[in-house]
Amino acid sequence: MKTRIINLTLLLLSAIVYASCGSTKPVAETRSTNPFNGEFYSAPDAEIDTKEYFVGTGFAYGERIQKSSLHQTALTGAQDIVRQKMSHSYKGMISNYMNNYGNDVGTDIQTKLERGGIQIIDKVIEDTYESAPAKYSEVDEKGQIECVVNIRIYKNELADKIAKKAAEDLSSDEKLQIDFKEDQFRQKMQEAFSQYKDGK
Repeated sequence: MKTRIINLTLLLLSAIVYASCGSTKPVAETRSTNPFNGEFYSAPDAEIDTKEYFVGTGFAYGERIQKSSLHQTALTGAQDIVRQKMSHSYKGMISNYMNNYGNDVGTDIQTKLERGGIQIIDKVIEDTYESAPAKYSEVDEKGQIECVVNIRIYKNELADKIAKKAAEDLSSDEKLQIDFKEDQFRQKMQEAFSQYKDGK
């Protein structure tokens, strides 16, 4: 009889434990959602902007037999990056320059200056050459390689070309409205470009 009671007791306890285990939710594995966990590394062979020049670094990843295509893709990426930097810096400079004259001169002159400057930037980008030979990584386990390309655009040369374009594009009346002088315009651009460093 005692054995039977003990067995029933054990069976009842087992049922309670089983029921309580089944009713609890399993503990979810906790993983950090912090995107800044882990180590960070500088891009290999990447350059940074200086007072003298804008830089663009492009990357491409693919099959080793496609080196020429990877090279072109990396170059295009570098050109896109440096185009954004130059356009941003130039438009900011034009906005500041035009603020000195208030709203009385309207937006036509500013639009003309911006359009002419962006045309020069696009032309300079088309004529870009690499600041060093393209570099390739070792072949990885998938048979792929990475290509890195750096380009430089010298700020004073760019400012000189844009200032000449502005002098050609603006009419005499427009130049009077904003007291346009090519040398001063070039100098303001050089100052604005020199302050644009490390993507700031």
